[in-house]
Amino acid sequence: MITNPFLVSLLLFITILTLYILSQRDKTKNLFKFLPLPFWCYFIPTLLSSFGVIPQDLPFYSASGRYLLPACLFLLLIGTEIKTIFHIKGQALCAMMYGSLGIVLGGLFTYGIAFQILPKVWQEELWKGWGALSATWSGGSANLLAIKEITNISPTLFSNLIVTDTFVAYLWMAFLVFLSKYQTPIDHWLKANPTYLEISPEPIFITQLNISYFKKGLQILSLLLISILSGILFLTISGWMPSWGSLFNRFTWTIIFATFIPLFLSQTRLKHLENYGASSLGQFLLYLMLASIGARANLSTLGVAPLFILLGIVWAVIHGIVLLFFGKIFRIPLSLLATSSQANIGGTISAPIVASLYSKNLTPIGVILATLGNIYGTYLGLLFSQVCRSFSDLLK
Repeated sequence: MITNPFLVSLLLFITILTLYILSQRDKTKNLFKFLPLPFWCYFIPTLLSSFGVIPQDLPFYSASGRYLLPACLFLLLIGTEIKTIFHIKGQALCAMMYGSLGIVLGGLFTYGIAFQILPKVWQEELWKGWGALSATWSGGSANLLAIKEITNISPTLFSNLIVTDTFVAYLWMAFLVFLSKYQTPIDHWLKANPTYLEISPEPIFITQLNISYFKKGLQILSLLLISILSGILFLTISGWMPSWGSLFNRFTWTIIFATFIPLFLSQTRLKHLENYGASSLGQFLLYLMLASIGARANLSTLGVAPLFILLGIVWAVIHGIVLLFFGKIFRIPLSLLATSSQANIGGTISAPIVASLYSKNLTPIGVILATLGNIYGTYLGLLFSQVCRSFSDLLK
């Protein structure tokens, strides 16, 4: 097993770079016709960790989210059209609301099944576990931990919740990544009109202007340096800000700064950084983050808590059905449905990844929706846990 963080990061970089280049070449791009590039960026690292080539738990994985995400957000947002954001915000908020409704309905359905088939020893605090899962699948991990501390969940139950949350969330993200390939036919079925979201940035390895590859390389390195320095600046400033509880911490401030400062700068001449491939480089860095996320999803966890995982999958499917139902009624494009879904089940790191795969202009929406989920996730989890507690009295 490769345990050296530098070698692991180098292996993931070479893997993503190889996949990226193959997806751009005429002779090999058909390999990605049915399973798109982001899916392989996620799935291959999962296989590597599952078969013991690289570790599943490595500080580099979490560090990539903490340090790469602010840099990615800067690159992806610096060329954003503000008018587009205001144009779609109504549908995005509705999609987020429908997604949370799907979490509640799916949770009630699976709770009824779990309560009937699990031994009595599990029934006593099962309501706590389902409240915690509803919190993390409407907000994030911070909401899960908040519910754990408030309701005093036992270590045995909590370990099963962690496995379920990890596997189902990553599996659902892989499914949303897979769906991005079929965005057009699904939008046609939904009768949605997402034309204002379309954008086709040039890949960073294809020259946009008649310039040498050497000069193009310098542009990429310059953009990378600017984005990393920006990310460090956001992290530094966030360290000066106050924290309130488990929800509003330093990383929350980092996400806020990394979202709104580039949006403000996009109204200045810095917007022209997009002409040098800022969003394309940002998307490539997001593929690296996607690889680090996939490396944590070891397939061997299928045998750890099979019943909880199965119920979690059913839960997520019901959430998706509810989203599609309202998407069909109100003609909401798949890009917004997928972004809101990942903002619910995923979080601030994965939501902008999924959003950017559907449209670059959706990246800030993904961040905003995920941050919104972090705010209300704990309260929804507390309310839902009490609903499950009352529901259990009816099932006895």
